[in-house]
Amino acid sequence: MKKLFLIIIAVIMISPIMAQETNDVENQARKKQGFIYGMNFLTSTMNDNKELNFLTGINNINQVNMGIDFRFGYSSKIGMEYTFDFGFESWMTKQNNKQINSMSGLYSLNVGYRIEFCKKAKLAIVPRVGIGWNFNSLNYAEVADRNIDYSELSQYSWNVDQFTNFYVPLSLELRYKTSKTNSIVLGAEYRYFFNYGDMQVMQTSQRVVGFPKFSSNELSFKLGYVKII
Repeated sequence: MKKLFLIIIAVIMISPIMAQETNDVENQARKKQGFIYGMNFLTSTMNDNKELNFLTGINNINQVNMGIDFRFGYSSKIGMEYTFDFGFESWMTKQNNKQINSMSGLYSLNVGYRIEFCKKAKLAIVPRVGIGWNFNSLNYAEVADRNIDYSELSQYSWNVDQFTNFYVPLSLELRYKTSKTNSIVLGAEYRYFFNYGDMQVMQTSQRVVGFPKFSSNELSFKLGYVKII
């Protein structure tokens, strides 16, 4: 994944230079300038929750998440895009009489470069990189084969929050124009997490010491649309 990180960074850095050298004035004028917004449906995977799986007795926690994200920003004449992206992912994992519900929020500032093909083509590719913030909420519940006393409740359920995960989103999008302003988007994003926050008892500042390292899934696939007006 480190190689992928370096490749995408390199593409983003050299793309404007390559475009300047290969595109004439007419092609540059075709770049759409204005407000940009869009929406994507998400499917994410790839995590390292082996320790949490072991401690809870539930396999494949967050193996696959489903969600949605939105973006708002600005597109320049030369094809640079500056956007704020935010989205949510969620899933429920069950095994025997136990379950964990997970909710992840993702917020990021991104910069990308839109590389358009020849004048008649409707295709474009957009490498993007940014900085992101992630929060997570986990709800655990276990059903016993008998009624439980109030004093036992904490043994069978808990709720925790995590607010200070930071990551670098690296993404590549393929876009197909359906009109002058609209494009269908098919993309993939890798999230490189470089900081993991402490878990806290839900809606309190009480830290949970020894909770396994946790974050949103690292690899996400997107299908949606983007509009530049």
